[in-house]
This record gives sequence, structure tokens and C-alpha cells, in this order.
Amino acid sequence: MLILIIMGIVLLLDYRISLGILLGLLFTFFHQKFLEFRVDALIRASEVSVLTYLGPLLGIVLLSLPMLLCFLLPQIFHWSGVLIGLLYSKMFMYIEAFIGGKKNDD
Repeated sequence: MLILIIMGIVLLLDYRISLGILLGLLFTFFHQKFLEFRVDALIRASEVSVLTYLGPLLGIVLLSLPMLLCFLLPQIFHWSGVLIGLLYSKMFMYIEAFIGGKKNDD
């Protein structure tokens, strides 16, 4: 919900920033699914393979693609929007921990 409010405000300023946020969010989603796939594969693997070592590099490449796209197509995507989209999940985790985190009363 917060991201929709931010995008609505930014859309009034510049559509490229909103498109950049969407691009960053899309690649963040792909990166999250890639991490889930890697963790499942590592848990099930009985042997270490080459993909075990290439997995983190592929994750870095996956996160660098939207920034490369925004530098190749600056008339469509703004770099600050892509950065906000890429860091949104991490920012949301910190905000949720500070504002509305669950308290353990053990």
C-alpha cells in the first residue's frame, strides 16, 4: 500500500521514476524467487556442484540488470526509481521491525 502511495505522488512529478520503481520491484520479486529456488536446491542437494558456487553470481547479475536497463534507456526508466524499487523490500523489513514488529513475551 505504501508503494502505491509513493508511486502516485511520484507519478505527478515524473513518470520515469514510477516506471523505474515498477522495474525495480519486478526484479526484486524475481530475485526473491531465485533465492527461494537456490535455498531449496541447496537443502535437497547431496553433493556440491558448480551451480552452488555460481548461484550468488547469478543473483548479483539479476539485481544489476534493472540498473543496466535504466542507464541504457534513460528516457523510459529513472535510476532513482529503480533504486527505490530494488531496495523496497529491505526498507520495508526495517520499517516493519521498528513500527509494527511483533513482541515476544516469553
